Amino acid sequence: MVTSDFLPSTFTCPAGSEIRIGRKSRVTVASVGATRIKVLIRAPYLPVCRGEVPAAGKNCRKGPLVFTRKLDQTVIIAGFITVKLTWIEDRTAHVEVLAPRDVPLWPTQGAKVVALN
Repeated sequence: MVTSDFLPSTFTCPAGSEIRIGRKSRVTVASVGATRIKVLIRAPYLPVCRGEVPAAGKNCRKGPLVFTRKLDQTVIIAGFITVKLTWIEDRTAHVEVLAPRDVPLWPTQGAKVVALN
C-alpha cells in the first residue's frame, strides 16, 4: 500500500550496479540470472529481513548480507524501506524501492532511474 509519505522508485540494475538508500545503506545487484538476482545489502546497524518475517534488532551487523530474490520477492530494511524485484529483462533487473519521502535514493555504479517519484 502506497501512502503519501511512502513513494515507489524504480531502477534498472545490471550486475554490479548499486542503489544508495539514505546516508549509509546500499543495495548492490551482484548477479542477474534468468529468474532471480543475487543482492548484497549493506545497512550498518539496521535490521534487515527477507520480507517473510519481521527483522530482529539482534540481527543487525556491519557487513553485507547476501540474498537471492525471485520475481516479486522483497527485502525489508529497518522495517520501513522495501526493496522488490519487479522483473528481469536482458540480464538487467528492475528493482522497486519503496521508501519514505525524506529518505534520499541515489543510483550509482550503473543503475539507472526508470521512475523516481
